[in-house]
Amino acid sequence: MSSLEELFCQIDDFCQTFKTQWQAALIGNRIYLTATVEPFSKQSV
Repeated sequence: MSSLEELFCQIDDFCQTFKTQWQAALIGNRIYLTATVEPFSKQSV
């Protein structure tokens, strides 16, 4: 696996974990998202 691919996978893993925890915190604070932001789409990979 190339180092660039490893970096992409690490960043993607971080984003997925962060997004889940962030949304849970927002819902816990009664702040709701009006739109979902997807930084990486499957077409761009």
